[in-house]
Amino acid sequence: MLARGGRSQVGIYYAGSGAEALLELGTGWEVRPTPALLEELRVLLGRDAVKLVYHPRDQEAFLKAWGAARTPDAVPLKLAG
Repeated sequence: MLARGGRSQVGIYYAGSGAEALLELGTGWEVRPTPALLEELRVLLGRDAVKLVYHPRDQEAFLKAWGAARTPDAVPLKLAG
């Protein structure tokens, strides 16, 4: 994945048995959402597991489409990248 260094924030929605979370990766993990990156992620994670959200106002609709009962509070992560 050579798309790091862009200006698009990465968020991960996780839903497991009895728990769900929205993880927001820090600025060191921003990407350029190229078609090649999106396709690589879809191959790796599954076609329906990758969504590109252009604006925060769209986030709630995408999470509900994935089955979230509500929009979980975002957990900011600061990972060394």
